[in-house]
Amino acid sequence: MRMWTQKDLQDRRHIADEQLRPYREAAFTWPIRQELKDNRWCNLCRVCRQNIWFANDEHKQPYQYTEDEKLALIVAHIRQCHPNMEVDDVANDDRQY
Repeated sequence: MRMWTQKDLQDRRHIADEQLRPYREAAFTWPIRQELKDNRWCNLCRVCRQNIWFANDEHKQPYQYTEDEKLALIVAHIRQCHPNMEVDDVANDDRQY
């Protein structure tokens, strides 16, 4: 089994950062709206209406997400559900659901 050097790990992190950059940049302006469903606040993607994260549990107790965690959830959603979309077009999308 190959052991990774510190340089190898730094190189891989740099590559990953570069690959994620467009998604991370798009995540800051990705169109999201809140909607109450089954006693829970959902944060929905306005492009596909899929829930990205819940703001609270079924008993209305809020989840404690950091801003970085929310950003990571949005990045993951964009990568999984909208990998081929032009992120600039979506960020400027003003559709209302």
